[in-house]
Amino acid sequence: MGIRSNVLRAAVVVIIVLVTLGTVGVVAGDGTEHSSTDSEVKQIGSQEIEISDVHVTVSDVHLSGSDLPSVHIEERTYTVHDASMVIDGLTITHNGQTYEVCSISIVMDDVSVTVEDVHVD
Repeated sequence: MGIRSNVLRAAVVVIIVLVTLGTVGVVAGDGTEHSSTDSEVKQIGSQEIEISDVHVTVSDVHLSGSDLPSVHIEERTYTVHDASMVIDGLTITHNGQTYEVCSISIVMDDVSVTVEDVHVD
């Protein structure tokens, strides 16, 4: 159960981080199109993100990579009741524009993730 439990925890953290990074990308973008030749890096100060009372469903996903154990999750729900993390330094490219964020503080409260038909190998 140790390796499988760690893989499942890692998958939940990755899902939450991906959802959070998607949110940061939306916040960082100003809604205008940038040409792919725009090479200026825009500095964004520290950001604080609070995610609460959210449910995310991930279904029909196949993850593969070297050194990953084989795991198939038919259906499982994970809930983060209270957690926080800080990411120091992050670079995001959105519509050809690069943004650098000094640090991101993420606080999660009652966030749940349902995983359905996910294969890891």
